[in-house]
Amino acid sequence: MNEIKALPADVEIECNLLGELFANNNSINEVIEILEPNDFYSSANEIIFRTIVKLYMEDIKPDVITVVNEIGTSRLSQIGGITYVSKLIGSGIGSSNTKKYAEIIKEKSNRRKLIEAAKELVEKAYKEENNIEDLVNDTQDKLLKTTQMNKNVVYTDQDLMAYTLETMEQRYKSGGEIPGMRTGFRTLDNAINGLKRGNLNVIAARPSMGKTLFALNLADGLAEQGYKVVLFEMEMTPEDLGMRRLASKALIDSVKINRGQLNNEEWNNVAHKASAIAGKNNIFTDCSVNLSIADIKARSKRLKQKHNLDVIIIDHLTLMKMSRKDRRDLEVADTTMHLKFLAKELDVTIILLSQLNRGVEQRTDKRPMLSDLRESGAIEQDGDVIMFLYRDEYYDPNSEEKGILEVNIAKQRNGGTGILKFYYKKEFQKVGELYG
Repeated sequence: MNEIKALPADVEIECNLLGELFANNNSINEVIEILEPNDFYSSANEIIFRTIVKLYMEDIKPDVITVVNEIGTSRLSQIGGITYVSKLIGSGIGSSNTKKYAEIIKEKSNRRKLIEAAKELVEKAYKEENNIEDLVNDTQDKLLKTTQMNKNVVYTDQDLMAYTLETMEQRYKSGGEIPGMRTGFRTLDNAINGLKRGNLNVIAARPSMGKTLFALNLADGLAEQGYKVVLFEMEMTPEDLGMRRLASKALIDSVKINRGQLNNEEWNNVAHKASAIAGKNNIFTDCSVNLSIADIKARSKRLKQKHNLDVIIIDHLTLMKMSRKDRRDLEVADTTMHLKFLAKELDVTIILLSQLNRGVEQRTDKRPMLSDLRESGAIEQDGDVIMFLYRDEYYDPNSEEKGILEVNIAKQRNGGTGILKFYYKKEFQKVGELYG
């Protein structure tokens, strides 16, 4: 016979905490940084804590009289009357353990939430109509929310200046190095100061301009620097991606690699490069299709916890699953907003690939502009860095700029704009510096 276990709770600690708050109202600020009213196991204690906080926020001193009056006669009987509230006076006084009490209550609350999430998962898993992947993602999200502690993101000017000067001093001591993540493209790194954590970077272009090729080269460059990268590739197969990366590393025609038509020297070269990539093991490739923003968030959070993720690359926005069929512009706006929040929450940089609308094709000069961003101005608004890709030879076979990829930094929240040029060798799936 299964033993029925009581849920994790410590009502005595809850009472001690409330007694401390009655005795020392100055402790309330510290406690509300840790606890929500629903963290209390006792419904009576939850009501009392909620009332104490409400009065405190209204600049009314919480004591037995004010709390009892605020609760009201009808609800007062539900918590044991004025006798119960009065008994709290003196509980835990003088212990100076207010913060410790709050942390214990929070820990017990989190355990109850984990148990509830597990029970809910079991119940839903029995129902065949529930999608397994959705269940896993929903549960993962609940578990992460339960275990995540709120970070204090409020700085006094004193704290802010100390932190800023310390950061500047570190950069000075490092010889004025680029503060962001190096991509392996020197001219790009100098132009944008590297990819910065907390930023949403958008790479936009018309089809066949080289979005995926450029993104793969960025991923490899970042991985070479030791950064952990996840690539959500919704368009290509794992085999295609692997062959593209090998072509880029080995500098062997991608058609030959795809067909396996290599001589002994080329096979040795490919094997060596494959071994080097596997040795680094810094890129995680997810080739699932039709991913929603919820899917990407859940999977990225798991990788952050397990592998300390640095970079998220999404290829591409148009292929993401959108729930609103009537207003895709609003769905895109919601997606880019959540990606921006995710970059800050996980302390990563996000690279989002996006397709440009056909308006580009109607102009004589087909170089993209910010107004060409497809479906939503929110992309321009939420993007910290927006780069447009353009290859003149695609439109003009006689172009003097054959083999050149233009990267137009059209927006940079904390820097300048301008056009950078790189060599583009499609047969090798390679983008690189034009000079040096």
